Amino acid sequence: MIFFFFIIIFQSTIASTISLPSNTSEQHALLSFKSLISDSHGTLDSWNNTLHYCKWRGVTCSQQQRVISLELENFNITGSISPHLANLTNLRRLHLSKNHLHGHIPQELSRLAMLDSLNMSYNSLNGEIPVNLSNCSNLRFISLANNMLTGALPAELGVLSKLQVLSLNENTFSGGIPPDLGNISSLTGLYLYDDGLEGRIPDALGKLTSLKIFQVVGNNLSGEIPPSLYNISSIQFFTAGDNQLVGSLPPSMFQTLPNLQMLILNDNRLHGQIPVSLSNATDIVELDLKGNNFSGIVPSELGSLQKLYWINLAINQLEARSAEDWKFFTSLTNCSLLGTLELSKNRFSGELPRSIANLSTRLDWLSMEQNQMTGSIPEGIGNLVNLTVLSLAKNRLTGSIPASIGKLKKLHVLGLRKNNFTGSIPNSIGNLTQLIRLYLEDSGLSGSIPPSFGNCRSLSELNLSHNDLTGAIPKELLSLSSLSTYVDLSNNKLSGTLPAELSSLKNLGEFDISENRITGQIPSAIGDCQSLEQLFLNENLFQELARERMDMGYVTKELHATKAMLLRFGIEEGYTC
Repeated sequence: MIFFFFIIIFQSTIASTISLPSNTSEQHALLSFKSLISDSHGTLDSWNNTLHYCKWRGVTCSQQQRVISLELENFNITGSISPHLANLTNLRRLHLSKNHLHGHIPQELSRLAMLDSLNMSYNSLNGEIPVNLSNCSNLRFISLANNMLTGALPAELGVLSKLQVLSLNENTFSGGIPPDLGNISSLTGLYLYDDGLEGRIPDALGKLTSLKIFQVVGNNLSGEIPPSLYNISSIQFFTAGDNQLVGSLPPSMFQTLPNLQMLILNDNRLHGQIPVSLSNATDIVELDLKGNNFSGIVPSELGSLQKLYWINLAINQLEARSAEDWKFFTSLTNCSLLGTLELSKNRFSGELPRSIANLSTRLDWLSMEQNQMTGSIPEGIGNLVNLTVLSLAKNRLTGSIPASIGKLKKLHVLGLRKNNFTGSIPNSIGNLTQLIRLYLEDSGLSGSIPPSFGNCRSLSELNLSHNDLTGAIPKELLSLSSLSTYVDLSNNKLSGTLPAELSSLKNLGEFDISENRITGQIPSAIGDCQSLEQLFLNENLFQELARERMDMGYVTKELHATKAMLLRFGIEEGYTC
């Protein structure tokens, strides 16, 4: 037993003293790479002669001790890429993303015939993509995204018959999309967004029958979308927004895109109607057609899309006049996952549908501003308890603001300005403790400002101007230290004196109470408003100007007070403190 134990120990000792075979050219290639790198965080400290290079951090070798993978993502290294990496002739993966690399991509990398995956994204590489990169015929994945690459996209990339993902987004290329890319029949993902590309989308891309992701957002592409693209039934994500595309969507387009999950065509020059065949895209999650010239009635088939989360149809010429036209809106009550509904700046008229109260309780964003809607806001609006943004501004809504608005306790933004409401601001507004911005100007409101505003401790912007509000400004409102951007209470019928609590507004940039009936003295506490840049007090009934605090540089750069009061103190209008 002792003999066998000795043998085991002896063999173990022998094994530990045997060094790994070394390929000096590969070691030299790696050390050459390191020599061009600044490594202030010491992530490459293991790259030294005391340790075999196969054990260096980020290096993976085969059983034959040949380097097959160099993965240095997010190593926080700075420098340029050594052309000697081309001597790693067995390299399959070269991943250098999320560093601070600069300079050109070495032409010599084209000698890496076995390279399968190349990722140099999120660096500061410049120059052109090497044309001879097409010699790396085994490439399945290329990502050079988020760099500073220039020049034209090499048409030669079209010979990479095994390529599945080509990600070149967020560079500054010139020219157009090479039609040759349509020859890469294995391609599943094409990412070319924010690249400065021009010209038309090549019809040849319709040959990419395996394509699932097509992203060309944020370029200068023009012309019509090739009909051949609508025949790629595998497409899941089709994003071509922020271009100059024209034409209309074919009536049957969604019949041939059964796997579509995202359609982003915002901010183009598309026109015509939204196809009724949309109902066939049962997997669609996001639909963004904002900023085009779509017209007509929104198809009620929209409501059959059970997975819809995001709908943005803003800034178009879409219409709804009768209850029949508004059926699409009621149909959306079937979309239980709906989180964003953006219908602003269209031509929707007629009464705001009562069915608004039955929309998904998951709804986070609802905006229908700048239309021509009439009627009142339903009390049931309070059912939408997860709303953070609600805007019905610039319509023709009437009636009172429902007290149930106070149930929307997650609201950050409430915009109801420029409507024709009657009645007062509901006291329940004080329940909106997360409210940051409130816009109720020019809305026909009367009555007093509720003291419950004092509970809105996140409020930063407040505009109640151009209404018929009366009574004193509640001290609770002026105690909100969160008010930082502006408070506009101008053009009302407010009376009483300015509360000393005004001194709490130390972060406020603009305060406008002009054209009211406020009396008494301007409190010296206004000098404590150290961030105030603009103060408008004109057209009120103030008796005295507390100048002793106003010449200390704490207040506004422009002070507008009543002309009579200014003359009394010998100060010209527009006096700069």
